[in-house]
Amino acid sequence: MVAQKNEVGKPYLPTYYKSRIYIDLSEPDKYGENFEKLLRWIFDKPLYVKSDLGKRPSFIDEGESISFGTTANFKRAVDAIRNNKAYALGALNEYLNTFAENLERFRIKKSEGEFDDAVIKSIEDFLPYRNEAIQLFVTISQYAANDENIQKMHRFF
Repeated sequence: MVAQKNEVGKPYLPTYYKSRIYIDLSEPDKYGENFEKLLRWIFDKPLYVKSDLGKRPSFIDEGESISFGTTANFKRAVDAIRNNKAYALGALNEYLNTFAENLERFRIKKSEGEFDDAVIKSIEDFLPYRNEAIQLFVTISQYAANDENIQKMHRFF
């Protein structure tokens, strides 16, 4: 606790306290605020309490999942289309090409276990990317439903 400061504004501290954290009670404007800090420190009741660690993300606990690699392209394309950027058509083209190239990752290969289970897993793994594509198509229909974008989507399908 500091009660006084010298003429340059540095607190009067014993040498062994200079490397320590202290609470400054020498300034009348901040006396109340700093006094509260002192009381909170004494009674171990901090103003800001660190929150508990949350639940682990599901993708960490799950087994292998297929990464499509389109998320960054999706965000870029949606932003460009919504804001009518000059590179919107290129961003859309890049997303659609990446999407089409990576569809092969969802092909079901010979697997252990039931084929039906493999089909269901493949569908479940694909759902986030399907939703991403639908959101992009909705964005195009709302913000940029011009002939060029419609032809791109038609060629994609």
